[in-house]
Amino acid sequence: MKRVKLLEKVVVHTPAKLNLYLRVLGKRSDGFHEIETLICPVSLFDTLVVQSGRTEDRLSVAWAAGGTIEEKDKLVISTWNPNNLIVRAVELFRAQTGVSRPVEIRLIKRVPARAGLGGGSSDAAAVLRALNQLYELRLPTAQLADWAAKLGSDVPGFLYTGLCLCRGRGELVQPLGWTPRLDAVVVFPHCGLATAEVYRHWQESEQGEGPEVREAVRAWGRASAAAWVRGLFNSLEPAALRLCPRLQRLKSHLESRGLRAGQLSGSGSAYFVLCANRLQARRLARRLAAEGWGSCWAVSTTV
Repeated sequence: MKRVKLLEKVVVHTPAKLNLYLRVLGKRSDGFHEIETLICPVSLFDTLVVQSGRTEDRLSVAWAAGGTIEEKDKLVISTWNPNNLIVRAVELFRAQTGVSRPVEIRLIKRVPARAGLGGGSSDAAAVLRALNQLYELRLPTAQLADWAAKLGSDVPGFLYTGLCLCRGRGELVQPLGWTPRLDAVVVFPHCGLATAEVYRHWQESEQGEGPEVREAVRAWGRASAAAWVRGLFNSLEPAALRLCPRLQRLKSHLESRGLRAGQLSGSGSAYFVLCANRLQARRLARRLAAEGWGSCWAVSTTV
C-alpha cells in the first residue's frame, strides 16, 4: 500500500450544470457524437462527504429536499456497486495512484438523474478531487481530467470552475476563465430522458440555424440579457421534445407567458429559463411548482 498523508474528512459540493449552448456536429466512427458545448455550473448541487474507512469501503446515498434530508421518505441507500459511477471513480483513482485505503462516502442528492444536469458526472469528478485532497497528493487538475475522461464524456468538465467550452465527445475542456452572472429557473418535469435515446433520435435536419460556437462565446461574454438570448442553442431539443410530450407542453406554457429565453439543458429533460434577477427567479420557481410542472429551482451561476 502506498503510504500517504491523510486528512480526516473532505466535504465537497458538486454543482449541476446548464448547457448554455450545445451543437451536435455528427456521429463519429467510434459511435459517439462530435459536439461543441458551453457548460456553466449553477447553485443546484449534491453534497459529498469523503473520509477514510475503518475496514471496508462504504457508500451511502440519501435524497434531500430544500437542502435538508427529506424526513418523509428517509430514503438511504447503502451499497458499493461496481457499476456506480462514484465507485468507479474511486477504483480508477486507486488504479492510477496505488492508494488503496478503505473509504466511506456519504452522498446527499439534490440533482435529479436523467435530467441533462450532469449530477452523476459532477459527483464522479468530485470524488477524484476529494480523494486528491484527502490524501494530500496535490495532483494537477489536468491529470485528474485525463482520468475523468475514462469515466464519462462530461466528467472532465466538472473539474473546472466557471464557463467551459467542451469539444470532442465532451471530454476536451477549455476553461474560458469567466462566468456570465445570470439567474435562472430550472424545471425538471418528472419525465427523465436517457442520453443515448435522445442522441439516437437526433436529426441533423432539425437543429436549425443557431449561432456558431464562436458567436455564442461572444454573446455569453457580454453583460446583456439580449446578447445571452442570442447565445442560446441546443441541437438535441427537438428530439427531446418528441420523446417527452410533457416537456413540449412545458415549453409551450412558458412561451405563452412570454418566457422565451430558455432551452433544454444537455439531453434533458430539465428545462431552464433565464430571469432578470434572483427575486424573479424565486417567484417563477414557486409559481411553476405550484402549477404542477415538476421540481423547480431558482439557481444562479457559481464560480
